[in-house]
Amino acid sequence: MSTELRDTAAILYEATSSTVKNPEKHSNGDACVVVCGEKGVALAVADGMGSRPNDNLASATACRLFEERCRNAFDSNQLIDSDFLTQLLKDVDKELRLARDGRMSCFSAVVWYSGEPEAQFVHIGDTRVFLVRAARNWEQITEDDSKIVFRRSEGKLKTINGAVQMAEGVCCALGDGGVKCTTGRFAVNADDCVVIASDGAYKSTSFEQKMGSVMASRSIGEALQAFTTSQTFNDDASVAILRLSGNESAPLTIETLRNIIIQHLDNQPNHALLEQISMVLKENCTRPEKAEKLQELVKLCQERSLYLSADEADRLSTDTRTLYFDLSDAHPNKEEVGRLVSTLQRYAADVRRFR
Repeated sequence: MSTELRDTAAILYEATSSTVKNPEKHSNGDACVVVCGEKGVALAVADGMGSRPNDNLASATACRLFEERCRNAFDSNQLIDSDFLTQLLKDVDKELRLARDGRMSCFSAVVWYSGEPEAQFVHIGDTRVFLVRAARNWEQITEDDSKIVFRRSEGKLKTINGAVQMAEGVCCALGDGGVKCTTGRFAVNADDCVVIASDGAYKSTSFEQKMGSVMASRSIGEALQAFTTSQTFNDDASVAILRLSGNESAPLTIETLRNIIIQHLDNQPNHALLEQISMVLKENCTRPEKAEKLQELVKLCQERSLYLSADEADRLSTDTRTLYFDLSDAHPNKEEVGRLVSTLQRYAADVRRFR
């Protein structure tokens, strides 16, 4: 895993990546990398083709050359544009072919210069680039380079009940000598996320839903690492994320957090979600006008067995109780605050019983 956090004149961004191998394989055929410069960031995911030899070396070569070239470009103020990225992939293709063992790799990368309204991408194969708005509205930027192939066994077509079996296969990749890569640009705004994923990741169960929780967490690096280490994958899996946010971006709201909890899956790691719950409760527990919505949030946490530590629960209960006694009897929200105090006391008791 790699994580970088940078603050520019207009945008705060965090970039991270993580990869995990298929537990049934000896080595990881995926690779990923994040490169940060003073003026921008570059991130990439490579997926070595498992049907070819040395898929791990193919993906490692692609990410190594990408990191070297982009770091040198950032350091020397050389512009990373579509021509730069196309030439880079041609050089990767050449190095893979020099190995003369048929190794090949799919590859996607994104480069963004801070303050720019657009990011640029390069793509070949079936790795994918996604643009995600508000941690839940997904748009696939790239199109898979794939084709329909007929399944064969010992040279003969495979059939089921007389129907020929078909599958979707990659039709071009680095190492095949063609370098039929696609480049382009797409608009980005503050609070957008860019996700690059190998097929082992984006084909996993509830990928978009689980990534939504990762992207909404306080630290996407820790949350992504928790996701990749706890999830069961049927293939090597890699994800790289770039999260943009304005320096004056609004905090996570009670309503947004409630929606995240409702979408949360029982088998999903709770670490990142509990961080969000703790942050929102601490920020709002002494605001009388938020008492009613906080009470609903705490009840939802109880229903979903989402428990903070005993110390945190006690501290929240104490702070809210202090607020209640500080309010005058005429305060319009005193009754709601009183109900919140009772709800937090029950929550703290549940923490001790069940956590």
